[in-house]
Amino acid sequence: MVKVEKSENIEFLEKSINYLETNGFENIKADLEGYETPKRYLRKGTDSQITPDIVAEKNGRRHFFDISLKSVKPTLLKSKWLFLETLSKMKSGSF
Repeated sequence: MVKVEKSENIEFLEKSINYLETNGFENIKADLEGYETPKRYLRKGTDSQITPDIVAEKNGRRHFFDISLKSVKPTLLKSKWLFLETLSKMKSGSF
């Protein structure tokens, strides 16, 4: 989800976190009040930051989650997904 859309979809993020908790994910970090914020990555050459919606661990592996909803800015969302996929592969995680 793009930062602008997060304020509109807080309930959906909370449902996703509850789902992950019931399925055995631990150390859940979310870009949501009440949770520890995941690490933010600064996009080189711009002032924009990329933050995964949810980061959690299961069986010793880190998993990145980004909620997919219809977006007003699809190119920004696509570049965020490509970055998170590359990052997860570098760190032996999953996206």
